[in-house]
Amino acid sequence: MPGGEADNSIATMARGGVLNLVGAAGFAVLTFVTVVVVARGLGPGRAGVFFQASALFLIVSNVCELGADTGLVRMIPRYRALGRSADVSHAVRAGIIPGTALAALAAAGLYVIAPDVAPVLTQPGHQAELARDLRLLVPFLPISVLLTLVLSATRGLGKMAPTVVVDRLGRSALQLVAVAVAALGGLGSAAVALAWAAPYAVALVAAVPWLTVLHRRTRAKPANLTPIRPRPQEGRVAREFWRFSLPRALAATLKVSIDKLDILLVGSLASARAAGIYTASTRFLIAGTMANVAISQALGPMVSRFFTTGARQRVQAAWQSASAWVTLLTWPMYLQCIVFAPVILRVFGRQYDAGATAVAVVAASMLVGNIVGPVDVVLLMGGRSISSLTNMTAGLVVNVGLNLVLIPRLGLTGAGLAWAASILVINCMALGQVWRSLAVHPIGAGVVHAAAGSSLCFGVVALVARLVGGAGVVPWLASCVGGTILFAVFCWQDRRVLDLPSVSGLVRRAAPSDIGSDGLSAHSLSLADSL
Repeated sequence: MPGGEADNSIATMARGGVLNLVGAAGFAVLTFVTVVVVARGLGPGRAGVFFQASALFLIVSNVCELGADTGLVRMIPRYRALGRSADVSHAVRAGIIPGTALAALAAAGLYVIAPDVAPVLTQPGHQAELARDLRLLVPFLPISVLLTLVLSATRGLGKMAPTVVVDRLGRSALQLVAVAVAALGGLGSAAVALAWAAPYAVALVAAVPWLTVLHRRTRAKPANLTPIRPRPQEGRVAREFWRFSLPRALAATLKVSIDKLDILLVGSLASARAAGIYTASTRFLIAGTMANVAISQALGPMVSRFFTTGARQRVQAAWQSASAWVTLLTWPMYLQCIVFAPVILRVFGRQYDAGATAVAVVAASMLVGNIVGPVDVVLLMGGRSISSLTNMTAGLVVNVGLNLVLIPRLGLTGAGLAWAASILVINCMALGQVWRSLAVHPIGAGVVHAAAGSSLCFGVVALVARLVGGAGVVPWLASCVGGTILFAVFCWQDRRVLDLPSVSGLVRRAAPSDIGSDGLSAHSLSLADSL
């Protein structure tokens, strides 16, 4: 592959990735602080009830999306690459309407059966409270689903800014402020539940006009990279869309179930208090995955277009750079969590120390999950939604089976082991499938250097600090400062191997138009253009 084409592709992904990383960083901080506020404001027992209600809300919301969020990201750029820009409107309608309607029906049903669901999910003493919180949250289900699908359509149209500004930063900031007022003001868990859900409606009000404007611009300036073909009927577009999206619907449901079901199982098999401790202890680890999500959202439309045009080498080049960046951004955090988990958990309060072992176990598995980068995105954009479904099914079976066996015996540590095992199963299976069937892989010099540098600067330094100074705040802070200095030197020396020049020049490198010399600039998002 010519060097210029590779550089353009990496820079294209980086433009969207940098913007998403700004949003991901803000989202991670805001979400972490929100969890701290809930944990400290409500205490482990009542916080556990809220975390269970919100977990069930997110599982049902994801089910109702029917995989259309991924379908919109894949099919919109695909239609534009094939010269079928007129079919974008059909794809948007096909993706948004069914999921929103299903969410409205699910909300009505869950409202009715909430008193029957609560006894299954928690122990006596918290059942009435859980049923009440569920009934407060479910009216926001169709709003949440519609918001997700609208923002997915904007990403399919090549714009990351709506997701970052409206959802990652706007909604999360509103949630933090509202939840803080409710929790710290002593208004109770019911007020916390409403405060957490209401910002979805505010975000939707901002997202819908943004999609409307972007869609009008797309129709005015289509990105036809191949001769225009006869436009299929709307029914054919819908069939194409759902042929890809429906298998993804179940896979996405399984994925969110793996991420959230353990909260419900801990509450059911142990107690609401245990669920509160487990959620606060482990959920902040998901903040690290936001780097992967941010880069994945930038990578997805590009990979879909590359696969459509047969440019597999460009897929591999972009994926290897993405994996190196994800490793750089996530491994330092997870290595620190493995070594200093008891210290880090003190931010929630002394009662949350019981989750330290679970944190270390899950963090170790996430090292593996992040070194392969956005592997599931590559699998999906390559059209292998059935393979993704198979992986998620295997992961869920492992997760639920181990939870049922280990939670009664090991408590929170058992739940952590089950989650870690499912992470390893899903990512290893996906890597093997992509490598075998699509002939691309994420292992390049950048990934190897990123893993080695992170391990040295944060893993080894943190371990030495703990052995010398013990599990205290001062040794932890010393390891953070020393590791960061060494890490900065390492990144500067290996900047070219890590493709960091593609990132560092983005703020001053603005794309003059949506159609660039490499034919891919409909998805080239400089910070200035996107905002």
